[in-house]
Amino acid sequence: MFNLKENNLTIANDNFVAEEQKQAVGENFTPNTILDNVNSVCASQLTPITMEDIISSNTSTSDMVSLPESLDEVMEDLNSGNSLIIKTGLPTIDNLCNGGFGAGKLVIIGARPSAGKTSLSLDFAMRAARDGHKACFFTIEMTNKDLALKTMLATGEINMYDVIRENKDWERLERAMMKARTPNLYISKKCTTITQIMNKITTMHQEGKCDIAFIDYLQLLKGRGKDMRERFTLITGALKQLTIDLDIPIVLMSQLNRDSEHENRRPKCSDIKESGSAEQDADIVILLERPREGEIQNRIDAYLDKNRGGSICTDTIRLQGTSGFANFYELTDGYEY
Repeated sequence: MFNLKENNLTIANDNFVAEEQKQAVGENFTPNTILDNVNSVCASQLTPITMEDIISSNTSTSDMVSLPESLDEVMEDLNSGNSLIIKTGLPTIDNLCNGGFGAGKLVIIGARPSAGKTSLSLDFAMRAARDGHKACFFTIEMTNKDLALKTMLATGEINMYDVIRENKDWERLERAMMKARTPNLYISKKCTTITQIMNKITTMHQEGKCDIAFIDYLQLLKGRGKDMRERFTLITGALKQLTIDLDIPIVLMSQLNRDSEHENRRPKCSDIKESGSAEQDADIVILLERPREGEIQNRIDAYLDKNRGGSICTDTIRLQGTSGFANFYELTDGYEY
């Protein structure tokens, strides 16, 4: 079991986790979780923090690593090919992000409602699973059966008409089901608080079942805070810390406000709804919108608006989905629609 770095958490985060732990009691929230090591710190927030408290809570130096040791780890990863990179399958994003979503990265995918953030994220999860990575998908507004159906639609073998019509083509449905079937994708159907989700990600990772996690979406997550902005600040900060401690990427979906629509412009990081901290905490920000040149079936436009450690893309990344608004691929210059 790893240790959460207490010295990297703010007092606000400690209070947030403490309250969330209380809420999670009785929901399989056992001492064997990532949040164990902040229990005493959280409890101490009932009284003012003193310098003696700070010194006594940071007496261990076991989490300090010398530069030569870190360099040796880098070379070992490069030599063994153990560096965790999750490819998206979209050439522009993969190339600019040094091969894909890397370990320790917090990725935010933002869009207005019904603009494709869940569909594209599920597509990324399916690609990761097919590449042999273990992916965990947490959704609050959809059931696990809804997501499973979307994976079947993403195969291109069936469309929604095949699902709802009375005389079903069971051979096609079976073919789609078998094509979508992968043991590497896990779907959660009960987690609604950030503590529950962090607990589940940690447990799955410890069991070797989580190389990348997807959370749909920020504005639906339950947590503490005097208002939405404070709650979202605590959530994105906690998730960023989790990516570092587990050394995996986490993809967080988020709604955007209406500013880009009102101002007739493409979305930007500051449009992330009620979350000024998301722009700071995220390593990669991908923003989506429906084509501005008019409604084009199964098309979305993407913008790589932040890319810590890499280059951003000032051009529109045009994505085309299948008839089920899934299984996206990148359009090149001269595409037809």
